[in-house]
Amino acid sequence: MDNDLLIRYLEGSCSEDDKVEVTKWIEEDPENLKNYFRYLHYCSKIDSYSEY
Repeated sequence: MDNDLLIRYLEGSCSEDDKVEVTKWIEEDPENLKNYFRYLHYCSKIDSYSEY
């Protein structure tokens, strides 16, 4: 999965087609879901540091 697409997905700035692509990718394999949550966790850490 393309990192830029995941960032846009998490920001809510991707197209409907992109949302479908990410959703399908997440649902394809339990490992993809784990990777998605790792990425989500990582991004939330970056956001918390950017507040300082």
